[in-house]
Parts: sequence; C-alpha cells; structure tokens
Amino acid sequence: MREGSVWAILPAAGRGIRYGGPKLLAMLEGRPLLEHVLSVLVEARESGAIAGGVVVVRAGDTAIVSMARDAGMHWVESRQPSAGLAHSLELGVTWLEGDALHPRPAAAVIVPGDQPRVRARVLSEVVQRWREGAAAAVRPRYREEPHVPGHPVVLDRSVWGHVSRLRGDAGFGQLLRRRPDW
Repeated sequence: MREGSVWAILPAAGRGIRYGGPKLLAMLEGRPLLEHVLSVLVEARESGAIAGGVVVVRAGDTAIVSMARDAGMHWVESRQPSAGLAHSLELGVTWLEGDALHPRPAAAVIVPGDQPRVRARVLSEVVQRWREGAAAAVRPRYREEPHVPGHPVVLDRSVWGHVSRLRGDAGFGQLLRRRPDW
C-alpha cells in the first residue's frame, strides 16, 4: 500500500482561443465550469482523498484566482499560456516539488478545469487504485468510451521528472501512450 499525500493539479491557464473566450467562466447550471471542478476538489479534500490542490492560472486572471482562493486552493501563475497544457503541468509539478509542502506529496492527480462532470467519487477511486499499487499512472475508463482513458489521472512522484519532456496541449497522455507499463 502506497503512503503519502496526493495533491491535485488543476490546469486553468488556457486562453480559450478554440472556445472563443474564457471557457472556464462559461456558465453551467448557474455556475462557472471551474466552480464545478473546484467543488469536486473541495469534496475530495474533505473526504481525505487529496490533501489539497494547486490551480495553474493565466497571469493576471483575477476571476480564476478568486475562485481558487474561495475553494481554499493554492495557485501559481503561468506567464506563458500559449505554451499549452504541458507548461501548466510543469508549473504545477514544480510548485508541488517546491518548499511550500512538507512532507512533499507522493503523487499528483491531474484534474482539468474544463471537465465539470468529473465526480469526487471517481477521483477518490483513482487515488485508491494508486495507493493499492496499481501503477505509477492511474486513469479511469468510463462506460461511454471504455477504450479511451479519461480524467482525473493520478501520477506517482516517480514519473514527475518526465514533465519537462511534454509539449503543447497533449499533457501526460503523450507519454502514457508510449509507456503502458506506468
């Protein structure tokens, strides 16, 4: 059984170009998309599945920072949002490896800010599978698309060093496809 804390990384620094505006502020059921995801992190923290979270925000994005703060999450600013998801993940991992947390986390769970339907139960289940030693990377598969790995993704600290090899918006998926042994 793996021990140690698990922290969430929530990438939220995208510019929303493909969407045509700030996607994470788009309303769903009377609340911004990001608030739905932050609520899941709060629930997961309260249940003990995660110890906390860091939200990667675009520099100067006061609306996202305000939501992160209200949810009791930490945040780090990206000054290069055009560098994509890979850069956001690198910033999140760098923050987790920094001096702010003692002891340092044993794993991170990546929870994209644009997935408001993710459930705390699923987040807890992938963290539990990681704790049971399933693999260095644990991803759920959903009934609707069982052949497609989904989110959230738990990444053991042992694979964090590979984050610097990521590019663009593909995230860890590009490495996980090449390393099914993780």
